[in-house]
Amino acid sequence: MRTTGRILNEEINLAKAINADYKPTLTDISNIRKTFDETLGKSSKYIGDIPYYINPTFAGSKAVGGADANMIIGDTIWKIKSTAITKPLILDDILQQIGDILLDYNNFYSIKNISFYYTRQKSLITVPVSKLISDSNLLKLKRKSQQFTNNKE
Repeated sequence: MRTTGRILNEEINLAKAINADYKPTLTDISNIRKTFDETLGKSSKYIGDIPYYINPTFAGSKAVGGADANMIIGDTIWKIKSTAITKPLILDDILQQIGDILLDYNNFYSIKNISFYYTRQKSLITVPVSKLISDSNLLKLKRKSQQFTNNKE
């Protein structure tokens, strides 16, 4: 019985120490978490009975070392970033999203949009894939990408 009490007290003291040392980080994480409700709650597109996948992989993922996305909700692939940079959208992020779409050889996810959610800026940017690349060119690129990775194996 004494051992259990001592262990419990040590756990409580450890929790207090962690909370004290990491309070700014825990507050930051809590604030980031709140932004999801504030930002996504404004868009009925992301509310309801829509299929979603966390860290989804693609038919061609293994060919490039195991690529996965942050998340897919409905027909939208998401990139979620928590950066302090004021204008965080960069070309590499866009290209990575397109690369992931190209790896969806069998069109399992039927991705039509790419979204970038920047938690600290409370900013959500969604762009239809068709604004970046035509459907016919996307299909051609998927085929070429699949041929290329099949030849590598």
